[in-house]
Amino acid sequence: MLSILDVSKDLSQYPQASLIALFISWKLVLLFIAIASPGLGYDTSTFLLPSQSSLGINSEIKFKDPSKHIINKFVRWDAIYFTQIAQRGYLFEQEWAFGWGFTRLVNLVGRSISFMGIARLSHSEAMAGIVVAHASHLSSVLVLYKLSMAIFRSNQRENKNALALAFVSACLHIIAPAGIFLSAPYAESLFSLLQFSGFLLYAKSVEGKTQSYLIWRDIGILFAGILLGFATTVRSNGIVAGIIFAYDAVLDAINLLLYNRNLATCRKLLCEVLAGLAIAIGAAMPQYLAYREFCIEQEELRPWCLKYIPSVYAWVQSFYWNNGFMKYWTVSNVPLFILATPMMFFMTLSASWAIWENFEDNFDGRFEGHTVGHDRFMTAQQSHAETYLSGVGRRLALPQLVLAVLAFTNSHVQIITRISSGYPVFYWWLASMIVSKQNQKLYGGFKIKPELVVRVMVMYGLIQGGLFSSFLPPA
Repeated sequence: MLSILDVSKDLSQYPQASLIALFISWKLVLLFIAIASPGLGYDTSTFLLPSQSSLGINSEIKFKDPSKHIINKFVRWDAIYFTQIAQRGYLFEQEWAFGWGFTRLVNLVGRSISFMGIARLSHSEAMAGIVVAHASHLSSVLVLYKLSMAIFRSNQRENKNALALAFVSACLHIIAPAGIFLSAPYAESLFSLLQFSGFLLYAKSVEGKTQSYLIWRDIGILFAGILLGFATTVRSNGIVAGIIFAYDAVLDAINLLLYNRNLATCRKLLCEVLAGLAIAIGAAMPQYLAYREFCIEQEELRPWCLKYIPSVYAWVQSFYWNNGFMKYWTVSNVPLFILATPMMFFMTLSASWAIWENFEDNFDGRFEGHTVGHDRFMTAQQSHAETYLSGVGRRLALPQLVLAVLAFTNSHVQIITRISSGYPVFYWWLASMIVSKQNQKLYGGFKIKPELVVRVMVMYGLIQGGLFSSFLPPA
């Protein structure tokens, strides 16, 4: 895989076609592992999914056993919830913890099969979920490539390594630690696509330097917030992206009060507030739908209905899965913390790299392995392009850092290996070391070798694929 990540001239000529070819190759490897994985595992819940006859659907076409076998290998763990909810809607209280936006899209794709005149197939929602996951993952790879190009080429000098950095970053997303979860009916692929698209629109919106760009800049900020709001309906952790607009709004409010009292600053501040509200709406809408289902005109109200902020998601996480501050910190969960430690560390380290380091040294291929945490800040005298470059990179690192902290303290910590797939700074940090052929130095003389990180990602993805398809932990 390292020979692939060493960007050759041939790949540089056709970067997006090369990414598609690499994507197909990796997915075929995972497919082979899934098919070859032995047994049913310790859980046979996949075979309890509602049949078409139980749903009152006359199915004229049935999957042959090999096709059904392949689909069943991808419907494991939470994928059972996602596909079942897509089939018959939300029925039980605990199901509202699963991304509303993803299940609705899978349901729509399943219905589209029927609308196009194709008979509804057995396990059609499972098939639709797999299609959505693969299409979203491929699209997110290409969007990350464009986002990376937008960031790396913003340097005031012509950056000869921008293509290599963008290409390697996108390659790393293909082999992300989420592995087979980006192929199964899980929400991570769609979340990555929507989040990367929102980030791309945000980065493009603040790139303009002239007065004529200001209106388009503000429109871009608003629509970036809308895309990130959709991402939040898919995965609730999308709400942390609101930090970006909160950060900008605070800075612009100070700027408006103390320095630039003009219409352009007011309009930008308004769009930032609206963008933040769009993300909040994305988080609140599924909660409202559940509240209407369980808390209005019901003889007996559920406990969460009576809370000051009636959140079904918070209730399910706490009551059914024992999530909460430090609740997961038990001796029995030590192996899961060990499993999550590498990705937790890399997420934190790469976010610190983006926040505290000057990106310019890294993006022109001169990554010197600076010690993380020194006091090198951007100054007011730097050019617009450099300020934009580091400013956007730092803003995108903030949600990643907050997510890592919340996963460590409040969540089932092992999920960091898959939810990390939607945060680009990790890929940029690793890509900068690969392209510059430098290691990351840490305090105490320790070094992080990028080739070792990539090898571990590939090995973990392959092993995880076999375990997942056999319905074995971790998940």
